[in-house]
Amino acid sequence: ERIALHLSLQNPSENYRTSSPVSNPPNKNPLVSTSAGVTSTFTPEEVASRDIVISFIDKLNTQFGTINPGSIASHQSIVDEYFDETIEIIDTSYSLPKLGKEALRNDLSSLFHVNGVYLSMAVKFVSISTDALCSEDIKVAVYYEYCNDNCGTISQSGNGITIYTVHKRKITQIFDVKDDGTFDIDSWRAEDMQKVKIPIKIQSEAFRRVIQEGPANTIHRFIDARNKNSLDEVLSTLSADSVLKSLGMDDWGGKYCESFAQSLQVLPSKATIQVEDIVAHSASTIGITYAACRWVIAIDGQRQKFSRGCSFFCIENSSITFMIDISESAKQEKFSAGLGSFKPSFVNFVRDSGLGRVIADSLVVMSFPSILKSYPSAIPTFAVLTYRRTHLQYGVHSSQFIDLFLPRDDAKRRGLIFFVHGGAWGSGAPWMYRLAAKPFLEANMAVAIVGYRTYPDGNIQDQVDDLEAASKEISLKYPNLCRPPTTCTALERKKWVGTSLVGHSSGAHVAMLKLVQRIECWSEGSGERKCNTKEPTLHFDKVIGISGVFSINEHFDLESGRGVEELSPMKPGCGYSMDSFDWHSPAVRLATTSSRRPKTLALPDIFFVHGMNDDVVPFSSAKRAAKILKGWGYYNIETHYLQSTGHQDTILHIMFGGSTRDLILQRILV
Repeated sequence: ERIALHLSLQNPSENYRTSSPVSNPPNKNPLVSTSAGVTSTFTPEEVASRDIVISFIDKLNTQFGTINPGSIASHQSIVDEYFDETIEIIDTSYSLPKLGKEALRNDLSSLFHVNGVYLSMAVKFVSISTDALCSEDIKVAVYYEYCNDNCGTISQSGNGITIYTVHKRKITQIFDVKDDGTFDIDSWRAEDMQKVKIPIKIQSEAFRRVIQEGPANTIHRFIDARNKNSLDEVLSTLSADSVLKSLGMDDWGGKYCESFAQSLQVLPSKATIQVEDIVAHSASTIGITYAACRWVIAIDGQRQKFSRGCSFFCIENSSITFMIDISESAKQEKFSAGLGSFKPSFVNFVRDSGLGRVIADSLVVMSFPSILKSYPSAIPTFAVLTYRRTHLQYGVHSSQFIDLFLPRDDAKRRGLIFFVHGGAWGSGAPWMYRLAAKPFLEANMAVAIVGYRTYPDGNIQDQVDDLEAASKEISLKYPNLCRPPTTCTALERKKWVGTSLVGHSSGAHVAMLKLVQRIECWSEGSGERKCNTKEPTLHFDKVIGISGVFSINEHFDLESGRGVEELSPMKPGCGYSMDSFDWHSPAVRLATTSSRRPKTLALPDIFFVHGMNDDVVPFSSAKRAAKILKGWGYYNIETHYLQSTGHQDTILHIMFGGSTRDLILQRILV
């Protein structure tokens, strides 16, 4: 009866309690609701985004329900009409996301299925709101019932929740969960952080997530009560006749929620539900608010793999009247390097002992023959650069040094490149990136390739501190590199482009954290870190991130899908906990812990370059970071995506020529 009431409020003339797909969703608006003559109000952009999503669902139901689901023409038509070029589909039936229009044009139907059979989706409830961190993004959450084309009764169907992100009338992300699976609880674990050799330097006492007003507060109270296993507090958030379907429950809860109390015991000890996103229109003027919550399970604050999920809520007068939980069903599709046959404790030993770094660096050396075969000029070029190199030590650790390269004619020097190498936070060295200095030297720029402590010798904050120390060392020992040559002509002075901070892969991540830390120092009243802004250091005119990781929480899910999360130095280097992951995510940290950008604060231009075929760090990392930074007020930022380009291709382009080199030189020299 409660469900029927909500459905009648959404569409009085439509009986949604059916397994049949919605016949014409765009004309039957499930968002504009009426109750006692009161109509909920939304912005034109929110309504347009809702219509796009419902039209997309209707097109899927119509085309795949009447023609061969394998028709490539139908796939291409839907992809071109509704998706942005950088579409990201996270169907939790799979462990890895599907990225880009090109990858989806020939394989769309497999992403909307259960056991290989395409779904017909009947929309039940819709929620909508503007993204809290990206003001140009509209989130549309849909709770639906599904069935395959052969089902005829409601008992043969299931439930699902999808959160769509719409940007400028195109769908840019789809996150979907369906109740066709259960948690992979056996794979969950939390490491003993007391065994970590390197102390984690968290700069804030408690990371504060973005808290929305209105219904989001009710959801947060409800989840906090669940995490405390307090049935009394849970009941305080519910109406007297709430309808609930929670984790581990096969049947709908009763009036007094006795069965719901049992569901609180389903998760392992010390497991909590951590909110990642809430879609709820807090300005709704009707009596009922529809909201969706995207979450993940954490144990001792540590994010667990294959533990994502969504909940959909109906809220009246700050009380929950309807709620359903749906968890992801993905399992790891493949293990990297056969790591699945080893115990996590052994893999952690390889990571924490430094053996992983030895293996990773050895693999780089072993790749040299294939590189030399493709680029025979690499050996003489490397030898010449080695001869021109100046070694500059800035710390006591053997990794704390700079390989400095100066142009042959100092009078024509146009600027300085401060280059941060990659290596997944736990490997890599300046000599491996030595050939990257060549194009910048040819453009009459000085180049500093910075070495820094990698895990386990240093965590991520240590690496940021090393970059600061290296900046200070250059400004003290070579102050002339920070300004135009005194002997240059007036024409050559006009060609001066300043200092650019450039990073690749994990180096791009550390470089961006360095920039955020600087901004916190510059912005009065923001940030927890205190610094002396008068100390000598390099001031950057441009920051360039190449194939960079910018969201640690999202990248953890990707590493889990690839089976390397226990081997990767990212988790211990970033502090294990989800809050620490957010603190080490540059864009998220800036947007959630600092006030909006001061109008008087001059910031360097940011340019992100990412390959569309990058299967190590998806291009969605740069896309999301750029949107969050723009939402904070960082407007001088640009992203460029390279077709048919992988993770290592971007750095090879810089060393040996290619589109990445051309783009970066163009941005720096303009």
